[in-house]
Amino acid sequence: MEDRIMTQKVLRYTNNEVEARTEVTNLGGRVVHQFSPTAFVAELPDAVDLNDLTISSADPTQPLDEITQLAVTAWTTTQQAAKSAKFTSAPSPTEGLAWDAPGFEPPHDSSSAVTLMAENVAESTGTPTSLYMIGSVAVGIVLVSRDTGAEAFTDAERSKIIQEVQEGLDWLAGVEPRARVSFNYDIRPITVTSLPGPYAGASDPYERFERDWRDAALASMGYAAGRAGYQKYANDLRAKRQTDWSYVVFFTKYPLNHFAYAVVEKVVMNYDNDGWGPDNINKVFAHETCHIFGAADEYGSCSCGEISGHLGVPNNNCVNCSPPGSQIPCLMNANTLQMCEFSRGQIGWDERLFPATETNLVNTSVST
Repeated sequence: MEDRIMTQKVLRYTNNEVEARTEVTNLGGRVVHQFSPTAFVAELPDAVDLNDLTISSADPTQPLDEITQLAVTAWTTTQQAAKSAKFTSAPSPTEGLAWDAPGFEPPHDSSSAVTLMAENVAESTGTPTSLYMIGSVAVGIVLVSRDTGAEAFTDAERSKIIQEVQEGLDWLAGVEPRARVSFNYDIRPITVTSLPGPYAGASDPYERFERDWRDAALASMGYAAGRAGYQKYANDLRAKRQTDWSYVVFFTKYPLNHFAYAVVEKVVMNYDNDGWGPDNINKVFAHETCHIFGAADEYGSCSCGEISGHLGVPNNNCVNCSPPGSQIPCLMNANTLQMCEFSRGQIGWDERLFPATETNLVNTSVST
């Protein structure tokens, strides 16, 4: 059994992102979250003296810009609330429920015969920007608010989204330490004037509710409409942030054809998060992120043994596998922060992709 190294996570500030990251690596750690060029969260062995970090500091050396402050506030709020009811009380009534439990809608509606965005994929297997979840990942987080009405975000709702995203990605980064996953954020709060859908002229049911506000947001960022725009955004992020992979998520309060779904380079989520509610955005977003990297759904009409992911791993934890009742809890079948071996393999967490001599940190708080 692999030795477990006790670790600490620390929020740091720097004026030199590249050198600060190198210093963390040289001390046996990794940057788990790069919130902006000036703020990051590092995971380091407990034995490391934080005074040895000379390229970064525990406090800002200059005023934080609005986006950095948003990310930092979300992180510190979560840390300060670590002993609150959400973390210490009995599990919520939805904890561990199958995604398609009666009375709930599942994320990424796998039971539907509809082709998401007319692109003929159920998950993002083979998408060049997200082949497998190993290494650094740039995440474009686009918070699309209307300028008025029920589709407008409050500051508190924006903060809540970032907090939940951080929680979901933090968990994913810790499940498989050998993958050394690091998330690099590009947070874009955007306000548009688009009316809510359905939009005339869009034959695809997802486009009928997504097209106008999404394309308005892309235009405000300088990108073309449709997949051409968000694909280029993902590719630009990957190049600019010099990460291994990238993808984009659009959060909104605009009505959608389905409250959460993933396709090729993109995740789309509604803030209300259907019956699961905003407090479960972390799990739904982690679920959708796994789709981006090739994981298959394990509920509804999933096919036992169907091949998914870069390594072609069978979906042998599908609810329709035999014998009935043999399925184990997994993020791809239920509202739980657990990961089965088949989902791990589908997103690339497999010996075939891990260097044999890798020295790894292990987060002892991971639930697997």
